Amino acid sequence: ARTTFQSNLSDRQMEFEVLPVEGKYKGMYTRRVYQLEIHLAQQPRRVFVNGMKTGDFTYEGGVLKVSLPQSEVHEKAAVRVAF
Repeated sequence: ARTTFQSNLSDRQMEFEVLPVEGKYKGMYTRRVYQLEIHLAQQPRRVFVNGMKTGDFTYEGGVLKVSLPQSEVHEKAAVRVAF
């Protein structure tokens, strides 16, 4: 199985996505939680996890720390940060 990650950055926001898993294998987890540490030049104004605004993150020393749950590995999960 293979998992692809992608990110996009603009002046106003940053988005990080975990794309759906391609393939499968015996014993594969059906859900995951990613602990992200994202280096940012600006402090975030708002953080969204899977489309929902969250306050459950930290930003210290230019590093945003946030959990990204993927409730089903065959579905996309995303963090969006507004500056």
